Formats: sequence, structure tokens, C-alpha cells
Amino acid sequence: MKTKAFTMIEIVFCLLILSVLIILLLPSFGSIEKSNRIMNEKERILYEAQNVMELAIGHEEISENEYVECRVTPYKEGLEIVEVYKIGTEEKVLEALRPSQGFYAP
Repeated sequence: MKTKAFTMIEIVFCLLILSVLIILLLPSFGSIEKSNRIMNEKERILYEAQNVMELAIGHEEISENEYVECRVTPYKEGLEIVEVYKIGTEEKVLEALRPSQGFYAP
């Protein structure tokens, strides 16, 4: 009486193919995790830059920040350029114009 079943060679061959596929796909999982970490870092820096920019445009006191720094330089009469840079790389993250005096300044 014959039973229908897989032979040992078929099972080993399937495991071999499966292991080769896993070995080929493992590096892509590592690169996905790396790109996710980079995107999270960029998102955090942009969030901090937006907070600093809002404070600078409102002429409010800007506290020290470990991710970004703010520079305010004169532009034209009555205007200043507010630039936010990433600390370490000096990469410009945001730039905006603001009035030289605040709206509520005497």
C-alpha cells in the first residue's frame, strides 16, 4: 500500500530554497531599519527647528537646544532674516523673514 507523502530529498530541497531566500532578504530588513532611524532623526530636527522658528518670529526668548541653533541677521530696513541650522553639520533647516520689532513692542 502506497501512501502519498514527501520524500526526505524533497523536504531538504525545500528547506534549502527557503534558507537561501531568507539569507537574500535579511540585508533589506537591516536597510529598512536604518532608513527608519534616519527619518526619525530628520523628523525630530524639523520639529525642534519649527519650535525655535516660532519663538524667534514672535521675538520670544529662545532657550539652548541640542539639535538646532537660531541666527537672526539684519536684512532690509524693518526686516530680519531668521535662520535655523542643524548643530554639527551647519545645514540650514529653515529660513524666514520677521519684522525688526515685535508687533507688541513699544
